[in-house]
Amino acid sequence: MDYFYEQLVTVKKSATYTIVKYATFVFAAIALVAIMSLNVTGFITGGIFALFAAACFFLKQKLYVEYEYVITNGSVDIDKIIEAGKRKKVIEFNIKDAELIAMEDSEEAKMFPNKPQKKLDCTTNGNKNKVYVAFLTMGEERCTIRFTPDEKFLDISFRYNPRGVRRQF
Repeated sequence: MDYFYEQLVTVKKSATYTIVKYATFVFAAIALVAIMSLNVTGFITGGIFALFAAACFFLKQKLYVEYEYVITNGSVDIDKIIEAGKRKKVIEFNIKDAELIAMEDSEEAKMFPNKPQKKLDCTTNGNKNKVYVAFLTMGEERCTIRFTPDEKFLDISFRYNPRGVRRQF
């Protein structure tokens, strides 16, 4: 039987995100008005406010990030979705490559020997769900992934790797 499941981990737009979003437009408008004054002081002021607008633009993208976890017949894809528009693949692995998937604060995860140095954080800002860690060995490469799978995702993972997946609800 084929198994396919996708889980979207959403985040609410915070007050900080909204403030930074509007600050981007305000700084850009001030920069435009200052540059249109056509004098040296206006160009310098406009340039400074243009830099503020650019900084706010990039900060805004960091404040609104969602993740999508997809499992298809034991193959897991984790994608990062920036501002509900841009999608970037974070990692792709087979669930059988997981040495251990357990809650982050469980004894098994804390006592896991020889933890990988490479770490990927695939959790959203303001997360209130249980955080799990997956210790992966993919050939020569080893890494740790922090993520927030739901019950169904863990059940399907358990079917493909019963020794490595620790379900705790």
